[in-house]
Amino acid sequence: EESDSDKAVEKILAQRVKPEKDALDEGGNMAKDSFSDETAKKKRESAGSAPEYEYLVKWKSMAYIHAEWVPKSVILDQAQGKVRLQRFERKEAERLALKETGDDEQEEEPIPEEFCIVDRVLAMRMNQSKRKKQYLIKWRALQYSESTWEYEDDVKDDEKIAHFQQRNEQPKVDQLNKGGVKRERMKFTTQPNPKLKSGGELREYQLEGYNWLISCWCRHQGSILADEMGLGKTIQSVSFCHYLFNYQKQRGPFLIVAPLSTLGHWQREFETWTWMNVIVYHGNVESREIIHRHEWTYPRQTNKKGPPYKWHALVTTYETILQEASRLRSIKWNNIVVDEAHRLKNRSSRLIEELRCFNSQHRILLTGTPI
Repeated sequence: EESDSDKAVEKILAQRVKPEKDALDEGGNMAKDSFSDETAKKKRESAGSAPEYEYLVKWKSMAYIHAEWVPKSVILDQAQGKVRLQRFERKEAERLALKETGDDEQEEEPIPEEFCIVDRVLAMRMNQSKRKKQYLIKWRALQYSESTWEYEDDVKDDEKIAHFQQRNEQPKVDQLNKGGVKRERMKFTTQPNPKLKSGGELREYQLEGYNWLISCWCRHQGSILADEMGLGKTIQSVSFCHYLFNYQKQRGPFLIVAPLSTLGHWQREFETWTWMNVIVYHGNVESREIIHRHEWTYPRQTNKKGPPYKWHALVTTYETILQEASRLRSIKWNNIVVDEAHRLKNRSSRLIEELRCFNSQHRILLTGTPI
């Protein structure tokens, strides 16, 4: 492992009075039955000695799970360390002042729990010097650009590793449906509640909407699903994609265009209700390039007749559609779903002009507002 002098501080997250050795647990954290930070400070002051502080830092190019408490000297030894420390102490003083006046909201943890939870495993490599596997980890609630390489022992999520291995297996030809070619109209028959991954069922009115979407698809007729907010337009649309995937054996690709604030909801619904591989295509340029490198296609395209994409559903924003129009326009989409489609009312908007150029077999518009 690198020593502190070899690592660069990226962020200072918190400070505390340096605890007595007997106040720490095995992980170097304050034991629950030890003195609080404020108690330790008063104890030092009553003994006539100034409190000695230490700082919780995140190291550059390392995950939050490796954040450490370090003395002030470690920060000061870094380039721009003094400026970074002064900036942090100024913000910390402002935070404490708000806390004393009662204007501060509920105190947050210095490291949100989600930053330490594995979202997806993106790649694997062998560290030759240590002869150990390393995995490229995308952490929950963080962008792809903040992904880090971690040793297998640090990942501690066998399920996510297994999912990564499954995603990298290219399906056999006999598992595929000719979903990419022009399809014939089908006779619609009313469908029962679909068998969903979570074991849950659609409500009666949602089942009606689900069947209506299928009937439109059978007739090659696009559809607008208009309903009040909170009545399940998302789950009806996800269930429809599930019907194509699970019952019609169509691998997609499915495109979901939605507001930024709803991307996480769409991702959770796909992951909860279906067996599809869904990726959220959003973020800075570096994040999108990492998605292209590790999430887009199979590492070894052994089956030339197989699908070119590892993913089945792509969830993205209106803004990303415009930023990545040339790349996304080249894909032959099975189904395009546009959430909050009333935003397309402005016919002069670039978004609607771009979407008109997209090649798709079927399209669904969702709205909770009159169009």
